[in-house]
Amino acid sequence: MCKIKIIVSLSSIFLLSSCAQMMTQMAQQNCTLDAAYASGVNAAKEGNSMDRNYASICSYINLSEAEKLKLNAEYRKGYQFGLKYKAKDVNVNITNKP
Repeated sequence: MCKIKIIVSLSSIFLLSSCAQMMTQMAQQNCTLDAAYASGVNAAKEGNSMDRNYASICSYINLSEAEKLKLNAEYRKGYQFGLKYKAKDVNVNITNKP
């Protein structure tokens, strides 16, 4: 019985470690100025509301407050661009006349 508990505990530790590594990797990929801008553009074009604190996804890496402010500002710029150039819905009626 003890062996099973140890195995479960080790697998739980491995699972938690893997999750933390995955979250850190995701944060490193998404916590750049280019990624923040692109996320803002995509959010606006998809009709999502603006994320007021985009940098919150970066909690798994150590960013200064200044870096977080820059990320949020870049996200907002991208969002505003996405709204400005968002595709408009167009209705087209086609009638077949002989």
